[in-house]
Amino acid sequence: MIQPSTYLIYDSASSGHHTEFIEYLLQYLLDQPKESTPNVKQYIFLIPAKICITLKELVAQAKGNILILSISDEEQNRIDTATNRRKRIALEGSILRGYIQAYQVNHIIFMALDSYQTLVAQWVFTRPQLAVSGILFMPSVRMPINKNNGLYFIKSFLEKLRDTFKHCCMGFNKNLKNVYILNDEKSAAKLNQIVFWNKKFVHLPDPIPIRSVSKAWILRGYYNIEADRKVFLCFGSIDKRKNILNILEAVSLVPTALHSEIALLILGKCSDKLLQKQIMDKIDTIKKLYPHLNIIIDDRFLLIEEMENAFEQSDVVLIPYLGFYFSSGLLGHAAKYSKYIITSNKGVMSDLVETYHLGTTVNAHSPLSIAQSLTNFIEQPQQIDFPKTFIETHNPTYFANQLLNS
Repeated sequence: MIQPSTYLIYDSASSGHHTEFIEYLLQYLLDQPKESTPNVKQYIFLIPAKICITLKELVAQAKGNILILSISDEEQNRIDTATNRRKRIALEGSILRGYIQAYQVNHIIFMALDSYQTLVAQWVFTRPQLAVSGILFMPSVRMPINKNNGLYFIKSFLEKLRDTFKHCCMGFNKNLKNVYILNDEKSAAKLNQIVFWNKKFVHLPDPIPIRSVSKAWILRGYYNIEADRKVFLCFGSIDKRKNILNILEAVSLVPTALHSEIALLILGKCSDKLLQKQIMDKIDTIKKLYPHLNIIIDDRFLLIEEMENAFEQSDVVLIPYLGFYFSSGLLGHAAKYSKYIITSNKGVMSDLVETYHLGTTVNAHSPLSIAQSLTNFIEQPQQIDFPKTFIETHNPTYFANQLLNS
């Protein structure tokens, strides 16, 4: 008898796209016709308890060839309290080895492969019976080398060399099946040239969420935003990369005559207490100097219904990230509602925005550059019409099918 293929889908994080991607895979599998053949594929999800709670309705439907395993509190605590990244990865490798052996897994899919590249090269993941796939979010070929400063040149060169070495280590696993690069055909092609002995890097469109949610949540009413203001949205977990301090400075540089037409809305949880204080102090200072500006921050995780309505009811999505050269899931949320995007002029996001005319690009390090783009939109608002083919190829069903069946 042919033994069924057993897939282990693994993710140890639960924020943002981590939950969304698991949602797409679960929904795809639940929508498939049920098979009664003995060699039907088995799918085991090993995910954080937070994802299970968020997706409780889908999780409750899982049965038959779908098994949902929640990372135990003890395991999650050990992972979260590891003293450094190396120890954390070693610990996760040990945990995964136990599940692989217990459930006779023959294909593991890492939903965020970046941290596990050297782990994938180790013996437990190179045994002939175990295929390995995953999503690589930060391919090294997109990382620039700073040539303007000797110290930063060395630092950026070594970081790029380190990450390229990790790609190569992973490439020595002959059982590596597919490494997916989101929204970035150039990087996939370049990595196949670098890791020429194992060309497994594949372009995969970042899925655009398709959900039907209640329209009862009204953004302008909830945050008391006047109808004549343009809403500029910063969304997602707040860290230094999100560039909030420069965005705040940029808003203050917009001509004062336009201040009554601006609402800057910052939605997302900030876990960095020092950064949180810096942001709040900056907002307080700006509000005192420029009282006609409307700056709102909601420091929490939003419900899916609130998130969807926030994107639909905003005018502009701000994604001018610092030191980030890769794809962002916010592009898909903006695309779904045809929202104007302001992003950095470096990396994948810049390529996509310029290729499909989705908005404008700025120097993310320059508040003046960001301010000019805000001013331009206020003075001359633009409607974005995302190409139909772009929406169709960034389909969650296609995304799930590629991960689970390729």
